[in-house]
Amino acid sequence: MSLLFLYYSKIYLEIYEIIILLVLAFLFIVFVIILYNQYYKKIQEENNLRHQQELQFQTESKALAVKTQEEERKRIARTLHDEIGNKLQLLKLNLVSHQKHIEQYQFNILIEKVEQLIDSSREISHSMYPVNLEYFGLILTLDEMKQNLVGYEYNLYDLSKYLERPISFEVQIYRIILEFVSNTLKHAKANRIDILVREGDKTLSFLLKDNGIGFEMKKSNGMGLSNIKARIELLDGHSKINSSVGKGTRLTMVFPKNVAA
Repeated sequence: MSLLFLYYSKIYLEIYEIIILLVLAFLFIVFVIILYNQYYKKIQEENNLRHQQELQFQTESKALAVKTQEEERKRIARTLHDEIGNKLQLLKLNLVSHQKHIEQYQFNILIEKVEQLIDSSREISHSMYPVNLEYFGLILTLDEMKQNLVGYEYNLYDLSKYLERPISFEVQIYRIILEFVSNTLKHAKANRIDILVREGDKTLSFLLKDNGIGFEMKKSNGMGLSNIKARIELLDGHSKINSSVGKGTRLTMVFPKNVAA
């Protein structure tokens, strides 16, 4: 009887040892899995951090490039306006003061050419950098745009009083709107352009639309739209372009309320 008891006790002991080994093996596997998950999570976090840093670097690089470009545009525009423009005005005054020494026909031609140069330098200066933004703000500068849109119905709606933003932000908004208007004039065959500005509780939004021929969204890969999207993203904004053949084009832009470019 004692031998049988010892035999079964030995079997139970072996089974117990096997169970202990299985539990230890299971715990070891769980431990390895936990370590692997932590390692994998750490790698993922590092990759995400690296990706975010790369995106931030790209964004900051683009912002710096745009800022540098705008500063250079501003310098050239002021040179055109202040130096070349003023010298052309002086040349015109000199011509007028010496009119009696010049044949009338030649005088008329010279005055016409000088006035054309003055207008051209003013237009180039304004296209390089919209100086009026600094003096009159975004809304008045956009309203002034209608003077150059002869033959078009141009409507600007400030649905809620626009709050002034940093000039760097307003310059980019102006360029986006100018790009949209330029695309409309070149391709849309429209006769009406509407611009709506709305100050919301948390956002600033713009709606640009025309009544042109529109286009198929799937077939549109133009640089104009790419430039517009890139500028909007650079300002931490979101955009949506809707268009279809025969139904015109709409561009919606939404920016954070406290945007400060």
